[in-house]
Amino acid sequence: MDAKEPPLPSSNPAFDFAGPFTWDELPRIFLRAQAARAAGRFVFRGAGAEKVVWLDEGMVVFATSNLGDDRLGEMLIRAGMITLDQYDESVRLIKEKGKKQGVVLVEMGALTPKDLFDGLKFQVREIVVSLFSWPEGRAVFIPPAEGEMPPIRVHFSPRSLILEGIRRQADSARLRRRLPPRDAVVRINRAALLEEGPAILPPEEQKIVEAADGGPTVAQVLERTEGEELSRLKILYGMACAGLCAVEGGTPTAAPEPAPEEDLREKAAPPPSPEPVEPLVPPGPSSEPRPSPVPGAAPSGAEDDEEETPETIRRFLDGMKGKTHYEILGVSEETDARVVRRAYLKLVKRFHPDLHTHKGLEGAKADLEEIFVRANKAYEVLSDEARRKEYDLDRFGLKESEKEKEQQTQAARAAEQFARGKAEIEKGNFWGAEELFKWAVRLDPTRGSYYHFLAMAQSRIPKRLHEAEEHIQKAIEIEPSRPDYHVLLGQIYLRGGLKARAVKKFMEALNWNPSHPGALKGLEDAGEEKPASAIEEAGGVLGRFFGKKEKG
Repeated sequence: MDAKEPPLPSSNPAFDFAGPFTWDELPRIFLRAQAARAAGRFVFRGAGAEKVVWLDEGMVVFATSNLGDDRLGEMLIRAGMITLDQYDESVRLIKEKGKKQGVVLVEMGALTPKDLFDGLKFQVREIVVSLFSWPEGRAVFIPPAEGEMPPIRVHFSPRSLILEGIRRQADSARLRRRLPPRDAVVRINRAALLEEGPAILPPEEQKIVEAADGGPTVAQVLERTEGEELSRLKILYGMACAGLCAVEGGTPTAAPEPAPEEDLREKAAPPPSPEPVEPLVPPGPSSEPRPSPVPGAAPSGAEDDEEETPETIRRFLDGMKGKTHYEILGVSEETDARVVRRAYLKLVKRFHPDLHTHKGLEGAKADLEEIFVRANKAYEVLSDEARRKEYDLDRFGLKESEKEKEQQTQAARAAEQFARGKAEIEKGNFWGAEELFKWAVRLDPTRGSYYHFLAMAQSRIPKRLHEAEEHIQKAIEIEPSRPDYHVLLGQIYLRGGLKARAVKKFMEALNWNPSHPGALKGLEDAGEEKPASAIEEAGGVLGRFFGKKEKG
């Protein structure tokens, strides 16, 4: 820590943290804040960098950084959402118009409001996750002043960010020393998993959860699953750090020798002293309270376990001030109408004026009616697709004419992402190509070729065959006469061991092009004989149009 840095201010008495930290202590810090439903900001400092992470109700809602690589424009380029030319033009217009870069990019047509919000989410996530790459630093939590909370907010569960931070940890001695011993017992935190939902874990990590059912040892979990042992131990460690399981007991083992490519500082470090064995689940209750829809409200479950009082009703109403419709209902920007309705009905059940006519709440009638009016307004807007889209535009300060301009540029931007994705395919970078093709289909979902290349990239990435199948089927739905689409689906089925389906798709490709080399090669790979005449045997498209020629 640089001695010349100014001292950090004192922290919030409601949630107190100030002092040094190491990367492996970050999960406990964030989970403590989530359990306390903290509102305010963490200031993290280390190696000349300062990163600020804003929380509301214990959820991460915003983040900033003083590093150039963490600026929004740089993040958008990294995510493949804008080009260097668009970035340079936005910088010029920022100086000319004095507006923020995100708004300028939308006005230019480089981004839609939805793209901008997705880019902001990407930026916040990357800033927070990058903290796990710091060996050490100092941090303090500061409560917000009146009106100080960020005007635009995203929503991340600390657990999801902890998991991603651990996933990105390089294979090093410091990580290996913290992996669970094989004789430790794994206990899944079902309450936490239900609270977060299945999307928090990818399929390979969900298999670890299934294998850990019933409280087995780490060794038994490894026996029940497949894959590299270090990767699976790392998954268990990440889940424990995020409070999704506890890994208890066990005999610590010596850390394996570091890999040759590890950082020289790791190699030069003296051997670590033995560390006491302790549960990997962070201290505190087995499951933290679920965030309530609006800051200031009682924890989830209060509406079922306790009766409302004038004080709790007033506190909830005060917490609605300055909140977006999304925050009032406690839903994310991506939530569909079904979830919006469920959140609205939950609020109605809790605060409808007609449900609180009993003695003692007469004076709270006006507050209940105000809560009900605000909840109704939020629901009316978010449940109507057109009004919701207009509301999102207004949040970003955009006009209808600018919206029309954005729509007119979608196809061109999609084509640019598609071309970049093809270039990545040629380099063999299938992961980078996948992200670019995903952007292409988001921007222009009417092009079968975009889905085709997305499926092609995913078919070359481990454990992506199911997604590849879905996307190539979409391409076929859009352009059923393209034989190469049928061939790719046949190849996917063949790799998945579905020979009969694969042969059918290869024959369908031959319907459209009787000499298609990919279809003929696919039949050969499937052990099927090539048809003597694709038109006669497969009933090709020419045969269907003109019929078979009569002999003689």
